[in-house]
Amino acid sequence: MSESFCGNDCSVCQYKGELKCPGCKEGPGRFPSGDCSIARCCRKSDLEKCNQCKETVGCSIREGKNKQAQLRMERKKRLVEKAGKAGPLLAFIFWLIIPSSIASVMSNFSNSTVVTIGYVISAFCSFIGAIIMIQLKDICSEYGTAGICSLIVAALNALQTFVGTIPFSNLAIIVLGIVSIYNECIAHSALILDYDCGLSEDWDFFWKLYIGTYIAIAACIIIAFVAPILSVIGLILIILAGIALAIYKLVLLYKTASVLNKYTA
Repeated sequence: MSESFCGNDCSVCQYKGELKCPGCKEGPGRFPSGDCSIARCCRKSDLEKCNQCKETVGCSIREGKNKQAQLRMERKKRLVEKAGKAGPLLAFIFWLIIPSSIASVMSNFSNSTVVTIGYVISAFCSFIGAIIMIQLKDICSEYGTAGICSLIVAALNALQTFVGTIPFSNLAIIVLGIVSIYNECIAHSALILDYDCGLSEDWDFFWKLYIGTYIAIAACIIIAFVAPILSVIGLILIILAGIALAIYKLVLLYKTASVLNKYTA
């Protein structure tokens, strides 16, 4: 009999093969990522077995021990369905970064035609990325918020490019950009939590780094009025930090899409 917290024999479980379960202690009951409520309760009470507890009579957690495998099977189906929808879309967002990066380089050319084409490509990529985010709002509402903010930012950038400067538009772009990134990171973190806890924590950490960069920029602007030389050095460091953050986000996005796509394989 395979050792388990609840006392059930893992070796005769009808879902064992379909779930690819290695057994209780290495599967649903493992610490800290196992999803078995009985295992969590036993650890909290410092017990090796559920039947060692003095409060087993009328315990709703123990009463569900024979349903744990079925509940995990249902949960896995939900996770596969969610990964099947989110994985390809996030991978598409990742690949959108290539033409977007090319467009950024084109915007620095002296030729006005090349610059205009660069702006058009950039706006198109931003628009498509925002639409994809909105499509993911059923999985996590923060995706919808991030997508809407990105759409507004793309529209404001397009207006400034082809119409001219709009009052307070730059401030709106900065604020909406921060809101968009925040909600995107929160959504990525929540989405990937059921598949990879470490990657979820990485997205939370990325958001803190992102905010730290904006705080540093604000500090450099203030310092510029007192010590211009120091502010220049600070801005150079911030630019380098921004490049590093962009690369870090690319890596996280690639890993997130890969984990989701592998889960459905």
